[in-house]
Amino acid sequence: MRRGVCIDWGQPLSNEIRNLALLHLQHDADRSARILEGHRPAEVAEFLIHAPAKYSAAVLARLAPQVASACLEHFPSETRPQVLAELPIPIAAAVLRRLPQAGRDSVLRELPAPIVTAINRAIRYPPESAGALADPRERTLYDDLKVEEAISVLREGGGPISTAIFVLSRLQRVVGAVTPAKLLCALPEQTLGALGLDTVRTPSAAVPVSALAADDRFGAGPLAVVDHSGIFVGVLSKDTLQDREKRTSTRPTARLVADIAELYWVGLGELWVGLSNTPGLTVETGETALG
Repeated sequence: MRRGVCIDWGQPLSNEIRNLALLHLQHDADRSARILEGHRPAEVAEFLIHAPAKYSAAVLARLAPQVASACLEHFPSETRPQVLAELPIPIAAAVLRRLPQAGRDSVLRELPAPIVTAINRAIRYPPESAGALADPRERTLYDDLKVEEAISVLREGGGPISTAIFVLSRLQRVVGAVTPAKLLCALPEQTLGALGLDTVRTPSAAVPVSALAADDRFGAGPLAVVDHSGIFVGVLSKDTLQDREKRTSTRPTARLVADIAELYWVGLGELWVGLSNTPGLTVETGETALG
């Protein structure tokens, strides 16, 4: 058995489980993923193959990366890029990181260049670092946009809007943050750069996310992550930070992790790294008991 590929653990996927997962597939990906987890990746993949890519991706994004990667390995080669393109960049990177190099390269060849660039950048960082988990596709705004243009951009994007929207220069450097309330109260002809943007902390992409979660200076998030040269990498969401905070709150080493974050904060990060080296879906029937 090749490492990380075609793993055949888990329970068989009964018809009843398939139907239950199908019931929630389009409207509750969290529940659908909980129903499917613990079952054989090959059978989970066979179930998801028949769904539109956005629904398959929504479920895979909620499975552990090792499980999602094992499932993706069973997808047809022509379908894998479609599903990967629908995943958030950090999750796509985590999934691809667990594939053999040949399989990873074949998928990346079929993806649009901007997505490939973002995924490769995330893969380059350590798995639990801010750079690996920050999402470059989170909505941001440019400081030379007028307020009315910025509001239009947010409306066109659809979906929920963050309580703090990061504002970048055209050179991809973070210049501040603006709240939706401030946008709605500002004059339409003002540029964002003239609004008096909120100051934001910009952690390095190399910092472990657990360290940021344990450091009170970074608050609850979201955070704008930058690379060693100050270029914007992506947004580290509040949910990601809270998840890591829960993990580290029970660990006796949390204080040590926070101390490492302090090294990065004062500019020694690079030294530390150097030293440490739904058409087509059908309902099935059967007699198998619920698994």
